[in-house]
Amino acid sequence: MAASNSTGGAASTSGSGAALLTGPGSWAYDVMMAQRVQAATAQRQAAMAAYKAAKDRAQKEKAQAVARERRQQELYRRSQAKSNALAMN
Repeated sequence: MAASNSTGGAASTSGSGAALLTGPGSWAYDVMMAQRVQAATAQRQAAMAAYKAAKDRAQKEKAQAVARERRQQELYRRSQAKSNALAMN
C-alpha cells in the first residue's frame, strides 16, 4: 500500500507541476478561459450580425419590390388617364 501511495504521490507531483501552470485557479488557466469566453462571445456576435444583415437585406428587397409594383401601377394609371384624355379630344 505504501508503494502505491508513493507512486501515486510521484505521479500527482509531476502532474500537479503542470496543473499549477494550467489548472483551475492559476493565472494561465484564467487567461485561457477568458480567451475562450471572448472567442465564444465574438462568434455569437458574428452569427447575430450575419442573421441581422440577412434579415435587413430581405426586408429591403421586399420594400423595393413593393415600390417597383407601386411605380408600375402608377405608370399604368397615368398611361390610361392619358389615353382617355386623348380619346376624348
